[in-house]
Amino acid sequence: MVAVGILLSRRIKVASDFLIAGRKLGLWLTTGTLVAVQIGVGVTLGGAELAAEYGMWPGVWFGIGSGGGLILAGLIASAPMRRRGGYVPLDFFASRYSETRVVRLWAWFSNIPSLLGVFVAQIMAAGSVLSIFGFSYSRGIILIGLVIMVYSVSSGMWGVVVTDFIQVGIIVVGIPIVAIAAVGNLGGDSQIQEIVATPFIPPGMLSRAVFIILPFLLALPVSYDAFMRYQSAESDRVAKYGCVVAGKLCSPLYQRELSSPLCWRRRCRALTVFCCLWQDHLHVICITRSCIQSWDWTN
Repeated sequence: MVAVGILLSRRIKVASDFLIAGRKLGLWLTTGTLVAVQIGVGVTLGGAELAAEYGMWPGVWFGIGSGGGLILAGLIASAPMRRRGGYVPLDFFASRYSETRVVRLWAWFSNIPSLLGVFVAQIMAAGSVLSIFGFSYSRGIILIGLVIMVYSVSSGMWGVVVTDFIQVGIIVVGIPIVAIAAVGNLGGDSQIQEIVATPFIPPGMLSRAVFIILPFLLALPVSYDAFMRYQSAESDRVAKYGCVVAGKLCSPLYQRELSSPLCWRRRCRALTVFCCLWQDHLHVICITRSCIQSWDWTN
């Protein structure tokens, strides 16, 4: 990732190249970076933990919220925000509500603290992952922070987008491999059926389901990180369909029919096929998360 950031630093000629990748992202890169924003370490580990403890459906609550939020963003938010322009959400608020110090301050308080919280959660989760490989928790956090800082400072949004795309590729290849290995460790079809038969909302967990799903669903369309990616897209149409396709990839509940409005759009056809293939093994991924509980990590 560091090497990618340094290599892409050659693309940085003006401020817009650094902040919003020169508004040059096509559909593939826009979709990839939007997916990567949602399928991060925190969501993956959080979903796995819920699935291990409560069953398959609680494990996909994060995916339902983030996928639905992206589709909602594509339908109502991304295109208008992209047309309005700007670099960061503070610019949007200033354009929409007038350029005053009060508006800027309010926009800062409504965006930066929450973004910082998300970033800290991701860093902490990444530190936990590295501890599995022998790093101490604190050293893992420091290492991840340094890597992110180097490629972000070196190449700005270009570095973020391309490393996002690489990470999504690793996830697409890696999760099915883990899924196959996990299912192979189950006792048989009866255990798989037991996992799949989990209620969508187990008794006594309604408030927790709402708390997990709704923040992603409602806040994501106007979030800081999503706004930056809208502005990095080459057009409002790319921002719109990038969100819709990314939402389709993130959410295990949406069926193939959601891709049909995109099929007639030539530039979306390849992504639509990919969505259908991804949909086929999403349920296996859900089972994988539930299998974590019965995995013997000592062997």
